Amino acid sequence: MSIEKVPQSKPAKAGAAPTAPKVPITRRPGFYVFLLVLMIAAIGAWIYHLHARNFESTDDAFIDGHIVQISPRVSALVSAVHIDDNVA
Repeated sequence: MSIEKVPQSKPAKAGAAPTAPKVPITRRPGFYVFLLVLMIAAIGAWIYHLHARNFESTDDAFIDGHIVQISPRVSALVSAVHIDDNVA
């Protein structure tokens, strides 16, 4: 059975609170959890991008309309059409 030595911190000054030894960032379990969450978010964003790029979207545009054919009943030039559409 072997006994592992734990690295000791420098001796504390008189009246100072003892400090814990510094642990490298790559040995902290929270670091690996953060990396895992970051990778999952990046993969999810890439999959969403691959799916969403096949569809068009619009923020504020009309995609619906009414088409009305107008034909004169006389065989002459139509100079004006007095119709207001989409007026409240």
